[in-house]
Amino acid sequence: MPMEDTPPGVTVTAHTFAWTRERFGPPRVTRGADMVGTSLVETGVVDTDAYLEAVRALAATHGAKRYFAHRRESTEKLHRLAVEAGLEIVRPELPLELIARRGPIGATVLSFPSTVVHTLPLALAGTGVRVAVCDIDPSWLTKNASPGPRASSPTSPTPPDPPTTCARPRRSEPRAPPRRRRGARAPRVPPNEPVRVACADRGNREEWTGVEIMARSVIGLMYRQVNGLYPHKRR
Repeated sequence: MPMEDTPPGVTVTAHTFAWTRERFGPPRVTRGADMVGTSLVETGVVDTDAYLEAVRALAATHGAKRYFAHRRESTEKLHRLAVEAGLEIVRPELPLELIARRGPIGATVLSFPSTVVHTLPLALAGTGVRVAVCDIDPSWLTKNASPGPRASSPTSPTPPDPPTTCARPRRSEPRAPPRRRRGARAPRVPPNEPVRVACADRGNREEWTGVEIMARSVIGLMYRQVNGLYPHKRR
């Protein structure tokens, strides 16, 4: 984070992400925008519906396609974002600075106030990618949010590509959750996301991923066909 005052006897060396830029990239820059998620809902600072509405409005305004999830964001909230905002949910396995530098990355990166608004401009210096900071509207805050100055767009001292402030979406009137139309697709479960499923043979519940569910289904079908449990399908 930027330091304005340096204590006596302390030497500050700026981390410019020079090794990251030399080791990775330059990334392929795609059209549209990517969004960086936050765990403000999970920590009880921001209302869930207000956050979902804000992300939905920002994605529509800036043409965002992907959403880089924070490690503490809940699966339920991410599923709602994928269904209601039409975003592709990405769970980074590496620091976002490395993910962005390796590419592909959107021409605009939208983020709520976070450390990435200071680090991404350094990691993506010279790529032409714009980092836009979206303020937290005070109306989104819950009653549990601590009092004090509200979040504003942080600035870093002379970054190569300084972050800009994106338009704050207006919160629309409360509305009922969208009804699922007949024939509409059910929310897609990402392959690596754990899903709570019932085990009939054990009488308990386990956490399985989408890949495990598919593998167990295929193995069960092959077992039944080999052992003649589906005689009408055997030749």
